[in-house]
Amino acid sequence: VEDKLISLPILGTAINAAKKKAQEELNRAAYKRALTGTGIDASKLPVGPEGIFKLKETLSNAYKELWPKVTFKRDAQFNKSLDELKKGAIGLTDSKLNVFNRVIKDLDKKISPNGSMLGETYQVAEKDIAKLAANYLASGGSDRVLGTALKQLQNLMRQQLERINPKNAKELAQARKNWAHYEILNKAGSAAGDQAEHGFTAAQLANAVRT
Repeated sequence: VEDKLISLPILGTAINAAKKKAQEELNRAAYKRALTGTGIDASKLPVGPEGIFKLKETLSNAYKELWPKVTFKRDAQFNKSLDELKKGAIGLTDSKLNVFNRVIKDLDKKISPNGSMLGETYQVAEKDIAKLAANYLASGGSDRVLGTALKQLQNLMRQQLERINPKNAKELAQARKNWAHYEILNKAGSAAGDQAEHGFTAAQLANAVRT
C-alpha cells in the first residue's frame, strides 16, 4: 500500500522522505553496534559510502592504538595446545600437511628467541593465517580440511593473546567483534553501491548477514 501511495502528489513525497529517514536511522543503528566501546557517536557519521569508509577508519585506528599495548608469547599451555592441533592435522594429505607445517614454521620465525612477539607483528601474522585459511575454506575436499586446521590455529593464537594480556582481553574481544560487524556492513554497503546516499536498505543488510 505504501509503495502505491508513493506515486501520489505531496503524500508520495512525504512517504519517500520518511522512508529515507528510516533507512538512515537503520544505518546509524548498525554503525552504533560496530562502534561499541570506541566512544564514537554513530549519529555524527554520514551514511552511504562515506559512512562505511569513516567506520573502517575509526575501527582501524582503534586497532592501531591497541596493538602496542599487547605482546604475544608462547608458553607451556600454548605449546601443548599447538601439539594437539598438529596431531589432529595428521589426517591431511602430505602436500597439505607440508603447507600447515610451513605456516607454523613461519610463525615461529616471527617469534623472538625469548618466545615473544610484538603486537604489531602478531597482527600481521594472524592476518596472513586468516587469509590463507579463508582461501582454503572456499575450496573443496582436502583444501577445506586444511582451511579448518588453519582457522583453528588462528583461534588458538587469539585465545593465547587474550590469556596472556588479561588487562586488554576484553578490549581485544570487543575490537574483533566490532570488525566482524564492519565486514557485514561493508558487504551491505557494496550491495547498495556508490549512489546510495541514504545507505543500505534492510534487505541488503539481511543479505549481508546471511552471507
